Amino acid sequence: MIRAFRREIANLLRTPLLVVPFILICFPLFYALGGHCIYMWDEAIYANNAIEMLHSGNWFVIQNNGIPSHYNVKPPLVIWMQAVSMGIFGVSEWALRLPSALAGLGIALITWVFSRRWLGTYLPGIFASMMLVSAYGFVRVHMVRTGDLDAVLLFFTTAYTFLLVDYLLMKTTPGKYVLPVSVLVFLGFLSKSLGALLPLVPLLFIFLSFRKGRGFLVQRRVGIAIFSVFCLIMLYYFARDVAQPGYFRLVWESEFLRLTHNVMPWHEHPFTYYIVNFVKLGFFSPHIFFLPVAIALLLIRQDQFIRKVAGILTAFCLLFLLFISIPVVKLEWYDAPVYPFASMLLGIAIWKYARKWYLWLLVLLLILVFPYRSVLTFYRSHTYPSEPLEREGHFMRDLTEIRPEIKKYDVFMQVLTPEHLDQMHWYQKKLNWFEGHSVAHVDSLDKIRPGYPVLCCQETGKKDLEGNFSYRVLEENQDCRLYLILRK
Repeated sequence: MIRAFRREIANLLRTPLLVVPFILICFPLFYALGGHCIYMWDEAIYANNAIEMLHSGNWFVIQNNGIPSHYNVKPPLVIWMQAVSMGIFGVSEWALRLPSALAGLGIALITWVFSRRWLGTYLPGIFASMMLVSAYGFVRVHMVRTGDLDAVLLFFTTAYTFLLVDYLLMKTTPGKYVLPVSVLVFLGFLSKSLGALLPLVPLLFIFLSFRKGRGFLVQRRVGIAIFSVFCLIMLYYFARDVAQPGYFRLVWESEFLRLTHNVMPWHEHPFTYYIVNFVKLGFFSPHIFFLPVAIALLLIRQDQFIRKVAGILTAFCLLFLLFISIPVVKLEWYDAPVYPFASMLLGIAIWKYARKWYLWLLVLLLILVFPYRSVLTFYRSHTYPSEPLEREGHFMRDLTEIRPEIKKYDVFMQVLTPEHLDQMHWYQKKLNWFEGHSVAHVDSLDKIRPGYPVLCCQETGKKDLEGNFSYRVLEENQDCRLYLILRK
């Protein structure tokens, strides 16, 4: 299987006409990747983990503010990738997000590879990848354009799902699939823990429905592979618990119990949450409205192979959505594994049915051009943070460009919980550790020093400063000001 995959990659690289679609799928993934400051909440957590890993050299125990992180108890693969990226390209937002964007590109290219392998042409995969990168649910915050864990996880789960579907579709032996699938599952685990195992549940039901699939499951080498991956996972947990006592208890409470207990009441949603989001939040619009038609048209075709492809991909999407809809805790991006395969179904349908020029025009306008343009427009215009807790970091970043001579100042920021400082802390660490600044956080008026610059973005904070001190404004933007405190 690895040899066959190498042949497909070689064929892809030898096809110069693919340069144009390659560039087109890169724009929504990489365009203005560092334009927005670090996002609250999760990206700020992971950004701190990565910058501390790079600074401290502790590459095993994930830390935040010098202590083992109790929030991010996921394995460290993505944090490693982010730290390496920032070590090579410099500490910046786009370097932090680069592993996610590359994972998104990898997912898009996977659709090309299997499109040619299954159907003999790259066209369905090209259509699928274009719809994938123009779907807001795929390029949204927390996915392939932010420094979260989910994009890298999605790359590994998409890859092994395509491989297992390939086994059911192609005339080949199971031995070629066991090792690559096992490696991908374990790498997925190292990306985001148990999330890597979720697609295996619908795949199990699909395999049980095929004689060939049942034969695969009873293979001795498959049993050995499952046992080996399980042992590697438990070995990781054991080693991490030794290095960070109490680690497995944190994992149990935040990861395992999530499947059966409401560990995050603020993310409790009804059973129909993911289905409604497709339309309500526009995560897969307008693609979602064409998807049922595309599936129906593919399932009634006389071509048995096309019907089989459509049936397996449709079953995976439906079973996966059903499975993740059962737990009461639901997050917007948990349905991400569905997007590549829903896009593939649409890509195949376009390739099979859009034969006339006017159908091509309709497809290009409704399914590709308008959504593609809206994604680019959004990221070109959406650069100022709407979240108030992100504005200090945004202004700190701007100051390094518009007032590079100012390297010492305090950030006056009063918060309810320490987690509210995560985004600001990343910029503070970046400036202090890597750019020679001296930036400190102060949370009370008693700590304000006359003769020293103070940055403040909170309305109450600005009123307190202006009401208690004589000052001069050195710089400001929409919400933030840098004061030079003269005296009380």
